[in-house]
Amino acid sequence: MTPDFSIEVDGQDVTGRINDRLLSLTITDEAGTKSDRLELVVEDRDNLVALPRTGAQVKVWLGYRQTGLSYMGLFVVDEVEVSGAPEQIVIRARAADMRKSLKQQRTRHFEHATLGAVVRQVAGEHGLHPVIDQELAGIEIVYLAQTEESDMHLLTRLARTHDATFKVADGRLLFVRRGSGKTASGQPMQARLVRSDLIDWTATIKERPKYGQVRARWHHRGEARPRTETVGDGDGPVFGLRHEYPDRAQAQAAARAQLRKLKRGERTLRLTTSGNPAIVAEAELVVSGVRDGVDGEWTIRTAIHRLNGQEGYLTEVEAEAEIDG
Repeated sequence: MTPDFSIEVDGQDVTGRINDRLLSLTITDEAGTKSDRLELVVEDRDNLVALPRTGAQVKVWLGYRQTGLSYMGLFVVDEVEVSGAPEQIVIRARAADMRKSLKQQRTRHFEHATLGAVVRQVAGEHGLHPVIDQELAGIEIVYLAQTEESDMHLLTRLARTHDATFKVADGRLLFVRRGSGKTASGQPMQARLVRSDLIDWTATIKERPKYGQVRARWHHRGEARPRTETVGDGDGPVFGLRHEYPDRAQAQAAARAQLRKLKRGERTLRLTTSGNPAIVAEAELVVSGVRDGVDGEWTIRTAIHRLNGQEGYLTEVEAEAEIDG
């Protein structure tokens, strides 16, 4: 199949202007709060390519002429580099929707609320549509303090405590269980690959988790010393969380989240396949027909889409999976 792309800058289709000049197009899609990135390298042999302004909005579509293009996101130009020889332009941009207001510090608290209510309130304050995992939405929060802390940091802290991930994209605030296989639109997403799809792959497997238990401290009113909560099967060393939590429920949630994280990091997979726009961060990846240790379900942590004249369209994947038992 023939790789293809389409690019709009500030609402204007510029594909035709750079179609024979594009040296490479790279989109890096990462899980969590890391901003997705775009890099365009354009040949500038006659200095006739107009430089985009910083702050310009760039929309990108990728795919194949035979099967059509998929929308890859909206990016804002933050750096333009010109160089020679050979003369070329490098345009770097970041995902558009990580709003500045999320980084402003504020002081307040939440009492006897649900996690869903907190996330919905924060999303509404920034003009974002909340997409919340139902499993997480009903979790009760007895008390949550936000002291000289940005909403971005608050959501990051809540996501870490509850083994969730949050991301802002296309006007939505996504807050879901890590590894749930949902994209920023809130829709389930899954990619399937068989051995013939893989150009190269490397899987790293550790037979068992390094830690068998996680311990978290929490403050019980009226007591000078903190209490502890321990989760796990007792097989292996104990991992202690440094933070002290305001109640037992949050301590338990944080300990369970850390234990899942420690186990999840025990299996990692890196692979390269033919360009596939359906491969995105946080999506579920199902691999089959390779061998034990590689076949199975994985959660995509990073997806890098590369298009250039030498290799065509390729997708590089970093994924991880938990070890059962």
